Amino acid sequence: MERPLRLALALALLCAGPLHAQAPQDAANSNVVDSHTFINGHPDLKWRRDAMAQYDAGRYEQALVLFQRAARYADKPSQAMVSEMYQTGQGVAADPVLAYVWIDLAAERGYPKLIARREALWTGLDEAQRKSAVAQGGALYREYGDPTARPRLLGELRRVTAQSTGSRLGQPGPMQVYVRGAQSEYPVGSGEQFYDPRYWGGDGYFEWQAQQDLALLDGGVTVGGLQPVRLEKMTPRRRGACLLTTSE
Repeated sequence: MERPLRLALALALLCAGPLHAQAPQDAANSNVVDSHTFINGHPDLKWRRDAMAQYDAGRYEQALVLFQRAARYADKPSQAMVSEMYQTGQGVAADPVLAYVWIDLAAERGYPKLIARREALWTGLDEAQRKSAVAQGGALYREYGDPTARPRLLGELRRVTAQSTGSRLGQPGPMQVYVRGAQSEYPVGSGEQFYDPRYWGGDGYFEWQAQQDLALLDGGVTVGGLQPVRLEKMTPRRRGACLLTTSE
């Protein structure tokens, strides 16, 4: 990557506009996925949105805290932003070791641009720094890696959907979902649209999340169904965060 990922990613996050802008097949549900009600129900999206608001205002310390909150809910763009803030010293003392550890975590799913950035940061570390990165990586991966962060996110999504007004069996039924605007409340869609399972848990949500992430990083992508994954053979530098890649 010829320019810092931070600049490209920050611009993408700030200028992406509505979430559905990167997902044409969601156009019919654009009122749903763009609404504050929807975003507030997804901690990965909520904390990233709030972090970018602070970042855009130049309040970098606050932005870093909020990016780390989003990172706890398996948000890879936020993990990449934490890495870049450590690399450039925005809102925190510059620390190339932690910058590498965070980008190694962000690259966990094999997103090409994040892998490229990870390799660039690794090249910039000396031997002592590489050993330190390996030593620190394990604890970070246990807290923020997908095996922990995805169940944490799913738990929050289940909590939100359990509060939906519908049948006692958990079905949203024919209700309309409203959000409060500056002057009044307005509908964003039916309960079936708002609580579409692909937005609220399981493989469907992570497939949609990956589509959003890749479009954000690459400017547009078509993502098919989920593929089996395997753990890449671990080298000493990967002891902190095993890289998940699609099987060949």
